[in-house]
Amino acid sequence: MRNDVLSHLAFFEALADEASESSRSWHEHSAGLLALRLYDSWDRARRRVARPPEAAHAMAVRYQVEALDPYSPVRAPLLSMVAGIMDDPVAPVVIRNSLVTYAQRLRHQGNWRLAADVFRTALESREPGDISAEAYQAAMECGYCSRMSGDLEEAAVAYDVGEAIAMASRDTFGSLRAQVGKAKLTIHRGNLPQAEAELEAIAQAAEGADCQPALSLALAERMAVAGQRGQFEAAAVFGYRALEHCSDSTTREAIMSDLATALGDAGESAASRDLHLVLSATAQDTRVRWLSTANLLVLAARDGATEAFESYRRMLDDAPLPVELRARYALALGESYELFGDTPRAIAALEEAASVAGEYQVNEVLVRAEVALQALRRREHVEQPVEEVVQQPVHSGGVSLETVVRGARAMRERMVGDQMMVGAGS
Repeated sequence: MRNDVLSHLAFFEALADEASESSRSWHEHSAGLLALRLYDSWDRARRRVARPPEAAHAMAVRYQVEALDPYSPVRAPLLSMVAGIMDDPVAPVVIRNSLVTYAQRLRHQGNWRLAADVFRTALESREPGDISAEAYQAAMECGYCSRMSGDLEEAAVAYDVGEAIAMASRDTFGSLRAQVGKAKLTIHRGNLPQAEAELEAIAQAAEGADCQPALSLALAERMAVAGQRGQFEAAAVFGYRALEHCSDSTTREAIMSDLATALGDAGESAASRDLHLVLSATAQDTRVRWLSTANLLVLAARDGATEAFESYRRMLDDAPLPVELRARYALALGESYELFGDTPRAIAALEEAASVAGEYQVNEVLVRAEVALQALRRREHVEQPVEEVVQQPVHSGGVSLETVVRGARAMRERMVGDQMMVGAGS
């Protein structure tokens, strides 16, 4: 997967892109690169293809890591990794776990290319024949981060490795999950009909294997594809069916948030608002709460509810949003100002969405923001006719939009009841 001559190229490029060598991010990337090169030397020595790194080399790297801001999220895992390398003997799994933790911190920061590089390093340095759950997860994380950074070829290789590991360990869900990852690459390339065919095949395979989590994943992605094609009723149906087959609480919240958005797009504003209101207040995942709040902001704009819109805007302005959600919030803000007819503010917000999404490779948001900007700028000169979206028939599994709306109302009432019981017991 990696050419040794270009080892950790992403880090060199990140350092070159930094405006100042005194910035916090420059020091973090520099220390990370030094620690990774130390890890490479240690790994080659462990495989008896090179001499162990010199003690002075390791001490110099440790000094660079220790000099990082004490509150830096990457300092602790880097320090743990370097300390493990300096301790002899030490279990390789301890060092590799620190490496993976470092990758996860980079992922959380939205440093997709750097995170992909580190996950790939962990994957490639695993023991021969390692088909553990940790190896599989590293492959899937590498695929995700590579996809988010726009490196689709690297993502495809990572998903292939993940699928091979899952098949070798006879993990049906893992294999189908990797196939869903590859279908997402087809979506990313813009071939939505092909993505639909791939996801339908995965759904059928999941049904045949009675693998409910994989079926839920495939249906959730069908919801995303239908939404992108403007088939909002179909999107709501797929989302509802995905929920029926999902048992993981965190995943359910994410699917429910997307379902609420699909219902709003399908014209069921009341059902959409009800779900988003509950999720914005009760979701365990902070990301889901913020995302639902952003959707409530758009719904308020659709209703012309200025006071509610301003309340949600202030709430999100003050929230410590991660970079991906910053981009999505700016997009929602731009769409909302457009609904209010405030073109200058809409353009400013969409430009911010495109800027943040471009910097951090949130490609879906980048495309949507650029398309919206082009439409707004054209509209300033010539009023464009509205293109009618043709709703395509969908294999609904016996589920209608009315069923989805009733189900959404029941979910809202159940979630509110559960929350009241929790409050009464506290």
